[in-house]
Amino acid sequence: MIIEFLHLPDFWVWTIIIGSVTTFMWYLFFSKDVLNFKILPVLRMIFLILLLIGLLQPKITYTEHIKRERELDIFIDNSMSMGFHKGHSITKLNEGIKSLFKKLDNRKIKYSVQHFDKDMSIASQDIPLTVDGVATNIGKLLESAKDENLDKSMGYLLISDGQHTIGVNPNHSLKDISIPIYSLGFGDRSPRVDISIKSIDAPTVAVKNENIEIVGMIESTGNVSERLTVSLYEKNNLIGSKFIRIAGEGSQTNVRFRFHPKQLGESLYTMKISSIEDEMNIENNNQTFSISVLQDQYNVAVLTGVPSYNTGMLKQFIRGMPKVKTDHFVQRGREFYPSLKSFWENKYELIILDNFPVNHIPNSWLSFLKKKIGSQKTSLVWVAGPAINKLHAKSLLSLFKLSEEKWENKENEIGWTLTAEGESLIRSSMDYPNFVLKGMDFPPLYPGLKLSYQNSWMKPVALFNTDIDPPVLLLGETNGVRMAVWTPVNLYALHFNLISSMAENISEFLMSGLFSWLLKTGGNEALHFKINKNNYQQGEEIHVTGIRKSDSSLGAEVFFHVYSTDSLLSSTELRYNPLMEKWEGSLWASVSGKNSYVLEYNDHSGRYEKSGMFFVEESQIELNNVYLNEDLLENISVKTNGDYQLWGQMDTLIANINSDLSFSEELKRFQLFEKKWTVTLLVLLLSLEWGIRRKFGYL
Repeated sequence: MIIEFLHLPDFWVWTIIIGSVTTFMWYLFFSKDVLNFKILPVLRMIFLILLLIGLLQPKITYTEHIKRERELDIFIDNSMSMGFHKGHSITKLNEGIKSLFKKLDNRKIKYSVQHFDKDMSIASQDIPLTVDGVATNIGKLLESAKDENLDKSMGYLLISDGQHTIGVNPNHSLKDISIPIYSLGFGDRSPRVDISIKSIDAPTVAVKNENIEIVGMIESTGNVSERLTVSLYEKNNLIGSKFIRIAGEGSQTNVRFRFHPKQLGESLYTMKISSIEDEMNIENNNQTFSISVLQDQYNVAVLTGVPSYNTGMLKQFIRGMPKVKTDHFVQRGREFYPSLKSFWENKYELIILDNFPVNHIPNSWLSFLKKKIGSQKTSLVWVAGPAINKLHAKSLLSLFKLSEEKWENKENEIGWTLTAEGESLIRSSMDYPNFVLKGMDFPPLYPGLKLSYQNSWMKPVALFNTDIDPPVLLLGETNGVRMAVWTPVNLYALHFNLISSMAENISEFLMSGLFSWLLKTGGNEALHFKINKNNYQQGEEIHVTGIRKSDSSLGAEVFFHVYSTDSLLSSTELRYNPLMEKWEGSLWASVSGKNSYVLEYNDHSGRYEKSGMFFVEESQIELNNVYLNEDLLENISVKTNGDYQLWGQMDTLIANINSDLSFSEELKRFQLFEKKWTVTLLVLLLSLEWGIRRKFGYL
């Protein structure tokens, strides 16, 4: 015991104490002894000394020996994999747990019970396991063990098959654990037989009729050695099949397919593996993925009424476009050279009507043109020229659902401006559009076709600067067919009048954006992103990869949003991988059922989106590996000074649990005059003195 004073005694304290004691001794020995009541000054002196001691505020420190009863925390794996061990039933497991509780009670071991899967929950002895947890997070359990100490806890008892499926790797969570972790391993030592498609490596984009390679990774678990068939389908059409030999025990085998895609657009492919006897989960024997197949060649037909400066500019620009083949037909009188026979027989992605028509168009010719662009989904652009016969041009207006409008043109050439849609066309074709477009004055153009679009599905992207805002350029799409109309007759002036200026390439950028839109190679069509497959299990990782066909990815941002019933579930930002030259990102499949996604691409040219669907099945990730992972459980117990035993050696493990009481020393401190009994003693002394004086008449 140690006594300390908060206020050390000074000269005056010692003077008062010595003076009081001296006065007391003098009074006790030399004063008149009245009825031998010397007890009164003694009581008064004790009271006074106690008050003097209280002024010094003494603090007493002493050591207390404490004996504590410790508790064993039992954690029982309630995940789905615990119910799929062939040689162990859930009924036997629950009966074995009850037996464990009785044996612990016999040893008078105090314990608490929790069930765990992806989270931990308090349970009681009467609550049986349901083994319906969608995932197992052993790492989270080990993190909680870091907050325990041996003074209060005997340790953890972990009952599990050791199949960790989500969260931090348990082997990385063993540091700083001060309590022993005992493990009872439950389940079959040999993995259940299962064959699955682990991953599929496929290009995001392919070109029609060019060779591509698909690589599938096949994983096999359990004691199995079989020869299996792997098949690749495009929808219901078989592309090819191959035989592979699997070895089981977690081995992985690659299978490769090479073929030439022939179907344009977003093509869906499915890889399938034949199933085997006693296979645990056949849902993972097939996977679906998609590839964007692009046109290997774009066929463009130019029908020219009379060649002009516009014609040369159009042909020069088209020749500079990649993968474009041009057929040029020039009208001479009522005939075309070369003949239009090949025009009617061949399929074209784009038809350009240049400085056309100059003669009467037969109704039959116009009807064939309508059928051709409708059946082949061919884009159509009409470029006005100086030789257009406006009377004969009226017959073409019905194709675009436009009408002629008469308005006075007091000037030969009129200035014009781009609408927001027009600026987007230019932004999609250049890296620094704001620098060029800011304060840009386009050269004035001469109106040719004077049109009204009020009742049409076409919308203006450029307008003349007049009171009625007549269109310069119109765009529109109907029934999958894209159309455009350029109304000024001197398109060439847009190029030549800007030579040697800051915006000398503006005509190229405008035409590039226009033809990319007509050929469906720009805007959203340039987004080629995919998810690694179309079916997932809850808790499985979704990988997103892709590219956008543009000049540069600098300054771009790509986001991937997942929705379920119009509610946002999760989002992630994709990162550009310069080595692979593609965007990459991932997130987790969470809510089961049909999920939709929106891929959002933002760059200097604007905002683009691509949407799609995928399906999330209720978690089967627990069934991917069903066997007793002894290595993990044993490592946990060894590294924490615990003990690992199989389920059948339960008695051995219980005998190894250290259930001794915890002995500890605690240093305790208190201030004397903060205790109630000190105040009580002072009151008793005063009361005793007062009582004696009252009884014998000394008051």
